[in-house]
Amino acid sequence: MLRWSLGILALCVACGSSSVKPEQAKPAALVVDRSSVQFATVSPSETSAEASVRISNDGGTPTAALVTTLDGQGTGAFIVTSDGCRAVVLGPAATCDLHVAFRPSQEGQFSGELRVASDAAVATVALSGAASGGARLSVAGPSSFSGIELGMFAIRIMTVSNVGGAASSPISIDSSGDLDSFAVGGTCRGRALAPGESCDLAVTFTPQQLGPRTLSVDINGSRSESAHAKFDGWGQQRVTLTISVQGAGRVSVLGSTETCSPGACQLGFEIGGPVQNVTLTAWPGEKMLFWQWSGDCSGTAPSCSVVMDGDRSVAAKFAPPVTVTLDGRSVGGGTGTVALDQGTSCSAICRASALVPQGSRIRLTASPSASQVRWLSGCSGAELSCELTANADITATALFNGANYVFVSSQVYPANLGIAAYDEACNQRAQVAGLPGPYVAWMSTSMASAASRVAKARGFIRVDGRAFADALGPGAAIYFPVALDELGAPPSWSLLAMTGSDELGQLAAGYNCSDWTASGTTDGLRLGDIYGGAGAWSGRAGSSCAASWPIYCTGVGIQRGLQREWSTGRVAFVSSGALRSGGGLAAADALCAQEAGDAGLRGSFKALLAADGASAASRFNLQGDPWVRRDGVAIVDKATDLGAGRLIAPIDVSANGAYDFGAGAWAWAGATSTAAPGDASSSCASWTSTANDVWGRGAMPTSVSPYYGFGASNIPCDYSLRVFCLQE
Repeated sequence: MLRWSLGILALCVACGSSSVKPEQAKPAALVVDRSSVQFATVSPSETSAEASVRISNDGGTPTAALVTTLDGQGTGAFIVTSDGCRAVVLGPAATCDLHVAFRPSQEGQFSGELRVASDAAVATVALSGAASGGARLSVAGPSSFSGIELGMFAIRIMTVSNVGGAASSPISIDSSGDLDSFAVGGTCRGRALAPGESCDLAVTFTPQQLGPRTLSVDINGSRSESAHAKFDGWGQQRVTLTISVQGAGRVSVLGSTETCSPGACQLGFEIGGPVQNVTLTAWPGEKMLFWQWSGDCSGTAPSCSVVMDGDRSVAAKFAPPVTVTLDGRSVGGGTGTVALDQGTSCSAICRASALVPQGSRIRLTASPSASQVRWLSGCSGAELSCELTANADITATALFNGANYVFVSSQVYPANLGIAAYDEACNQRAQVAGLPGPYVAWMSTSMASAASRVAKARGFIRVDGRAFADALGPGAAIYFPVALDELGAPPSWSLLAMTGSDELGQLAAGYNCSDWTASGTTDGLRLGDIYGGAGAWSGRAGSSCAASWPIYCTGVGIQRGLQREWSTGRVAFVSSGALRSGGGLAAADALCAQEAGDAGLRGSFKALLAADGASAASRFNLQGDPWVRRDGVAIVDKATDLGAGRLIAPIDVSANGAYDFGAGAWAWAGATSTAAPGDASSSCASWTSTANDVWGRGAMPTSVSPYYGFGASNIPCDYSLRVFCLQE
């Protein structure tokens, strides 16, 4: 048991002997701040100026006491005038100072060594000097000319003295540097100076060009004795800064009390020395704006800097302000920013303004975001930016459209131009009107239906911003009819446009003028109702190919869902059921009330029917809210428009919100418009007659066209037709 315990003890002792030793500190090391001292020449027994030496301990431990000695053959010529190091112990990073001088006892060249030691740490400084009992020259006096005008000169005189103990040899002078601008003269050349005697060294500076010039002069009094002088100066020239002030304002000069008011003023500057930059600041007068700099300054910032390296001319222009108003508008959910390069901008829908100098050039920029843009004022067309001269107040209106424009062409075209020509015509009309694109014609060929030609595009609006459709194709809802040309005007003469398509946008076989190549009377053509809704706008009527017609143009550049305004007001719908005359207005009103109730519509509903001596509109309060279809589309802008017969959208949506796509569907009207009173021959005797030889005026629910809209046709009274229903 004891033997085992001793083994454990031995193991622990071995473990303890393997501990890590601490890192040893760096030994003391002496360094000096200079490796040598060269003393100026002195006379025997003369003491030179002192030279200082600093000793430092660059090690990690203190030194032993320092010992200072002078060594070498010329040791006696050097002395330690003060010793702050002798017997000092320097800690790490500590310093001490000592001073030495040169005091030779005789002529000659002397060298030695200053030695500071601490055990193995030693620092040395080499010492040297010369003693001469002969001539010794010194030179004193001004040596800088500063700036001298070109064509002028200046003289500097320095005194050359013999401060030695013997006469000098005849003095010679050597010069180097810009000798074309300096001339050396005076009384020294060729003269031997006795001890204590002096002469004049005259240097003339006549600069030959702008800029700095230097001259070095060696004055030699013996083979081993000389003095040196260096001269400097620069050639300068006076230049003029001319400042013209145009308009009510002033210009100030940084660092000067000078101010230039309307007219012209001049400031003088000397150039040739250090580069001079002059900072000018324009200060507009009351009710004025700074416009711009011209000449040797440019830009519209109020301050500018001019480098004065020659004559310079600057003009500051001031002008009264005009207002630039930025107007950012949006249709179809369009977004973007309209900006003035002078720093003002806003994001549509917005309005911002800035003052600019009258007559100045401005740059306007429109930046659409997932949209397109056209200018209504300021710039023109669909360009993204333009430059204008602001001679008066300007309002720049940028309209950002987040949906594709759809329009009917203001021009008519023959039926045999080919589909590519119609596409080109659409883009030409859009460009004339300033509408962003591109566009294709809504026309079907045997290779591609009208609907397929715009299949990738989504979101469509009229040029006035009213919603047209979210998508175009079979089953698509139509909100407001196309109705307008590229300039935003109703078509001048035609109520139809050629499409070669049916009401669903598909090819109407045999009715596209042989793929738009035929122009005779034997070929058929399908036409769309410009004022038609979903069941009529694409395909309503027919014609031969001999006539010319407008075309529909649809933008295809945007592919996002339509964002449209949802109008509110009193409800309007077309009945799903049909009414046969004979029961009077009461029967029609009952049909409206029944279908409204079945659809969960609140309020009282009546039929929009004219009667003998009374208009359809007279049955309703025209001072209330306008009427709106179940899809949020208003049928009139205001209620009084019903009394004027101005419908802006067909009533082709049922009480349940279904669209009536039947191009052949009809509804009773009772008069030629909602504003016109009926009579016995237009209202089936106030809707009491069922005879087939008595007539009532009818309308196609899918159109507001004079050809097909309210009261467009006479229909025998034994027919059963739908009824337009309006909320009271």
